[in-house]
Amino acid sequence: MQAKLLSLAECKRVYEDYLVKDFPADEVKPFSSIRRMTQKGLYQSWGFYEENDLAAYAFLCDDCRQRFSLLDYYAVNASLRGRGYGQRALAVLRERYRAYKGVIIESENPDFAKNEEDRRTRVRRLAFYEKCGLTDSGVRGSAFGVEYRILYAPCSGPATNKEVKAALAEIYRMLVPGEAYKKFIRIRLQERG
Repeated sequence: MQAKLLSLAECKRVYEDYLVKDFPADEVKPFSSIRRMTQKGLYQSWGFYEENDLAAYAFLCDDCRQRFSLLDYYAVNASLRGRGYGQRALAVLRERYRAYKGVIIESENPDFAKNEEDRRTRVRRLAFYEKCGLTDSGVRGSAFGVEYRILYAPCSGPATNKEVKAALAEIYRMLVPGEAYKKFIRIRLQERG
């Protein structure tokens, strides 16, 4: 599998041909936001290719100062799902980010599922990420009313839960400016029972 850092034109093509179909409309940010952050050096978009065909893609927001990146969007081409491409693409991505402390991933918290089918989907996603070597950071987040478990993929070495929390807060501030951050974003360490 080959990883390619996408140009803005390639990123827009993946956004229009795949991303808007792979994610619910209320989770898709306008391409103008992605363009602006990319031009500022805060955002990267990757395509993962098998031969010359797009197998998966990942869009990430970087906190270069603390050396973390948040996986903003990640999906495998619908026709290739269930064949191991997701695991392989994440492994390649971690290698590309080896100079970073790690990649942070939000996964919807099963404790807040709408129904049993939704809960099973969320549990399956968490199991996928755990199979890929990610660990629960102990950080919990809420963005625009959606509750997340925050997972962490170490790249250059381990990080503490507090480091993950601080990096996530900084990245969210880049993604959600000003008053919207104060109103819609919550990040906390999971309380130990």
